[in-house]
Amino acid sequence: MMTADGTFVGQICHIEGALEGGERFNPHMTNEQRRHESNLLLMCHAHHKITDDVNQFPTAAMRQIKQNHERRFSDPSYIMLQSIQDWTSSSAPSGVKNLARISQSLKWSLSSEELRENIEELNSYIETFHRIPLETRHFLGQIAYRMQYASKTFGLPREGAYEFMPVKDVESVFNLSSSQVNQIFSQMRHYRLGAVEEISCEGINPPYGAFLFDLPSGWPLWIDLAEFCANENIDIREISNEMKFEILDI
Repeated sequence: MMTADGTFVGQICHIEGALEGGERFNPHMTNEQRRHESNLLLMCHAHHKITDDVNQFPTAAMRQIKQNHERRFSDPSYIMLQSIQDWTSSSAPSGVKNLARISQSLKWSLSSEELRENIEELNSYIETFHRIPLETRHFLGQIAYRMQYASKTFGLPREGAYEFMPVKDVESVFNLSSSQVNQIFSQMRHYRLGAVEEISCEGINPPYGAFLFDLPSGWPLWIDLAEFCANENIDIREISNEMKFEILDI
């Protein structure tokens, strides 16, 4: 786990927490068991933070990650298989049929023709979205949800027609360094999901903001999805990570 310039960025993650109050803490373990290698997992900072979500990453899931990781680097045949398999193509999601649920939730006033165009555009988007790596999809969902929350609660600054989140806020909210934010948004730009751009908004220092891209029609898809999830009490990961776009239908 090294950057291009040779800096080691790996972190030791405890599967079952080292201290009481830690993620997945097991009071029945001894301190010796907690620091034993069988309870440790090497991860990058971003994935270490993501796995703090114990609902998505319970103990069993973390042990499976450790097992898969160790197998990947110890079994030559597994390494060979990994090198030739495209995991992003293994589970194409279903498209949407009517968008009736999100339409009602967001109180859209669209004609049947406009709604049909949205359905066609979204289904075209879904065909390529499932090929985007999970880590990138996960971050997309999280920052969209945060931007929607901030917009509703505090109001986000604007650059032209677009709302943006100051890069310093992204770093603070997600506990990321500026280089990590740049790396993530480099991937986001590659997949046409979002970008970090220099802005002219007064009072923002350094003058950089994080934007999410609209669809070609101008539809701010991920901001709408985040608002829909907030209204309906749905975890946005069901869409960004699990790609259950069918929940937008009735």
